[in-house]
Amino acid sequence: MRLSVLCLLAIASALCCRAEEPGIEHGVSAAFGGVSSGWVVRAGGCNFPENPLGADSKKRYYRGIYLLNPAEPHGEWKHVGDLTECTAYGASATTRHGVVMVGGIANGSSSAEAFLVRVSRSGKVRTEHLPRLPFALDNTAACAMGDEVWVCGGNAGGEPANVLLCLDLGKKQQGWQRHPDFPGNSRVQPVVAASGGKIYVWGGFAPKGENRPATLDTDGYCYDPTSRTWLAVPGPRDAAGDAASLGGGVAVTLRDGRIAAAGGVNRHIFLAALQEQQADYLQHPVEWYRFNPSVYVFDPDTGTWSIAATSAHYARAGAAAALCGDTLLLLGGELKPRIRTPRTAVMRIEKP
Repeated sequence: MRLSVLCLLAIASALCCRAEEPGIEHGVSAAFGGVSSGWVVRAGGCNFPENPLGADSKKRYYRGIYLLNPAEPHGEWKHVGDLTECTAYGASATTRHGVVMVGGIANGSSSAEAFLVRVSRSGKVRTEHLPRLPFALDNTAACAMGDEVWVCGGNAGGEPANVLLCLDLGKKQQGWQRHPDFPGNSRVQPVVAASGGKIYVWGGFAPKGENRPATLDTDGYCYDPTSRTWLAVPGPRDAAGDAASLGGGVAVTLRDGRIAAAGGVNRHIFLAALQEQQADYLQHPVEWYRFNPSVYVFDPDTGTWSIAATSAHYARAGAAAALCGDTLLLLGGELKPRIRTPRTAVMRIEKP
């Protein structure tokens, strides 16, 4: 299989929302995203709508639930409902029941909420509350494996964590089950995907804390729920052979079981900022931050990575992802710290 660019849409009219939420037209990052009944779903997110690089700029959170028909990429997002609170930095997983949305930062506090957003074929939206997480969790990542939703990493109770949780949507009364933590460093904003009955996690970082240096990881782990064990797996490398960071990126499982990962920060620049952020860190042009411009594909059968495509349009962090058949959409995100985009990248995944 290879991934080729069908089209890269760089027009705001395809991706901007109506003015029900003033400021959202500038684009958001850290939103929930996925697919339900063929509709692309995006909810929540945050941005800096006014003077984003100014010292007094305020981050704004949103609560709207929006739909986009992937067959009409030039159409508008339709505002069809609202989350219970303005929320960003949660995690999403597309299931056959709808899009599960977990945790995040809501009204300034880390959240333990989880809910399912169902969309009918006619575009009607219904939100169902799911069992609460055992603790507040934000900047985490999620994936689905059948009816199971897996959540990995992030900040748990305000501290970087190695946590792994699972909720079976067919046994919701059992609540979230905790599985063995992944080894090594804690991982905030990792990417997570499921394939072949296993859970994969790559990337992520942890800021420095008391008696703890800042860390940024490029490798990954694979979890086997049957044996409840973790094994190390390699991370991707760029065209020059340097280890690539997927932290702040997204991952989806393709229909043949391979995993596509896109976006994320540059490991050298971001780790240096975690260790000691310079006063002019926000003032550089977009290109200086060198966000990951490549789409990487991991083959679980061989344990190897390949570079499927490279474009500046993919170089964003905090985007949401939607996989519609053979088409992958990267929704919004940031082009550099504080600067969001309302645009999307649309990629056709070719069959073998």
